[in-house]
Amino acid sequence: MQESTRTKVMKAAKAFGKALAGCEAYAAIASAEESLKHDREARDLLRDYQIHQRAVQMAQMWQGSPRAEDRDALTRLETKINAHQIMQMLFEAQKKLQTTVDTLNTEISSLLGIDFASNSRVGGCC
Repeated sequence: MQESTRTKVMKAAKAFGKALAGCEAYAAIASAEESLKHDREARDLLRDYQIHQRAVQMAQMWQGSPRAEDRDALTRLETKINAHQIMQMLFEAQKKLQTTVDTLNTEISSLLGIDFASNSRVGGCC
C-alpha cells in the first residue's frame, strides 16, 4: 500500500522539526531561557520593560504620543536589558536561530520554486 503525499510530507515535517530542535541555535535559546528562569533580576527587568512598553504603546494609540518621562523610562530599561549578560545571551541565540530559519526558508524556496516563507504565513500581511 502506498503512502499518500500528505502522509509523506507530514513525516518529513516531523523529521525536519526534530532536526531543527537538535541544532545548536535552538539549544542556545533553550539554554538562555533556562538561565533567564533562574535570574530574578533579568526577569524583573524584562517584566518592567514590557509593562512600560505597553504603557507607551497605549499612550501612542490613545493620546497621539507618550509622555517624555515614559519614553525615557522605557529607554533606560532597554539600556539595562541590553547590558544584562543573560539577556545578551538570549538575544544572540534568537539571532542565530532566526538566521538558521532564514537559511532553511531560502533552501526550501529554492527547492519548491516559490517563496516558501511568505506563502506559509497565515493570518494577514504582518
